[in-house]
Amino acid sequence: QVTLKVNGSVLRAEQRAASTTAAINAAAEVLDRRIEKFKSRVYRSQRARHTPALGVQEAEEQVLPVTATEESTTLPDGELVRIKGFDMEPITVAEAAGQMRLLGHTFFMFLNAESGGYNLLYLRDDGDYGLIQPKSG
Repeated sequence: QVTLKVNGSVLRAEQRAASTTAAINAAAEVLDRRIEKFKSRVYRSQRARHTPALGVQEAEEQVLPVTATEESTTLPDGELVRIKGFDMEPITVAEAAGQMRLLGHTFFMFLNAESGGYNLLYLRDDGDYGLIQPKSG
């Protein structure tokens, strides 16, 4: 797994191979494609707004191991072994989709700037997106 921080953006690639060199080369190819997507996205954003692009906001992550003293949860196929926490700034659905693509994830949890609620954006098998919004009350 390789993580790059570029102008406040996070770009990730994860590859597996028979040798370390092959895995690094494969991850580098993935990162090259993500960097090109990022550069074209920043360029389009700058042209559209005629202002400097700010890039994707980096999430400060805090990984907390689940210890024996905490209540552990047994799930159907395993146990909860790690909890990730991070701060969220409100962003639009379009910005969330951009961040999700740059990270190479198939889902992305975010604080929706339009609704003020937490949402989960996910990539569907057909290539489109789905959005999960909790109902209040």
